[in-house]
Amino acid sequence: MSLLLAIGLSTTVAVCDAREWDEKYTKAIQSVAEMDNSSATALAAELRGLRDMFEAKSQYRDVRRRVAETSGPIRSQLRVESGSLGATLYRVIWVLESKDNILLLSNLKGQISVRQLGRALFDQLYQRIVGTSAWEAPSAADFAMADGTAYFVSICTPQGTGQFVVYAPVLDEMGDNQERSEFGKRTNRQASVLRQIQQIALRAP
Repeated sequence: MSLLLAIGLSTTVAVCDAREWDEKYTKAIQSVAEMDNSSATALAAELRGLRDMFEAKSQYRDVRRRVAETSGPIRSQLRVESGSLGATLYRVIWVLESKDNILLLSNLKGQISVRQLGRALFDQLYQRIVGTSAWEAPSAADFAMADGTAYFVSICTPQGTGQFVVYAPVLDEMGDNQERSEFGKRTNRQASVLRQIQQIALRAP
C-alpha cells in the first residue's frame, strides 16, 4: 500500500498494523539480489545472514518485549535496525506513537533505553519522511563497500507499511562526495530518511 498520502499521522484516530511487517525483509533483500551487479546474489545472502544474526542478540529480544508491553493501540511506528557485515554489533531505533504518548526505544548509547519523544520532534520527523518516495523505491546497495553497514528500515502507519534495506558506508561518513556519487544520487531519499531518524534519536532528551 502506498504511503505517499500518509500525511498528518498525529491527528488520525486509526492505528497501524505491524503484523504486515516482514521481520525477515524477504522482498527488500531480494531486490538487492536482483540488482545488475555480479556481487548482488552474494551480498543478498550476507544480508540475510546478518538479519538472522540479529535474532540471537539479547537486545533484539529485549526491544521487542518492551514494544509488546506498550499499553494502548499504536497509531504509527518507525524502526531502524542496523549492523555491519562481519561484525556482531546490533543497533536499533524504534519510535512508537500511541494515543497518550510517543516513545523512543534505542540502544545507541549502550543498553536499550526508553524515552519520551516530544510531539514537536515527532511531527517534524514524520512530516519529513512519511511522504517521501523512499518507501516506493527498491532497496539499495553500494557494491564497492567491503564492510559497509546494513540498515533495515520499516514504517507502519494507518495507511499501510513500508520497508527497505540500504547497504552503505556508515551514514555519518556519507559527506558531499558520497552524495554526488552515483550511489549517493540513487539512494539520496533513503539516506535522508535514515539521517532524520538518527538525528531525532540523538537529539531526544
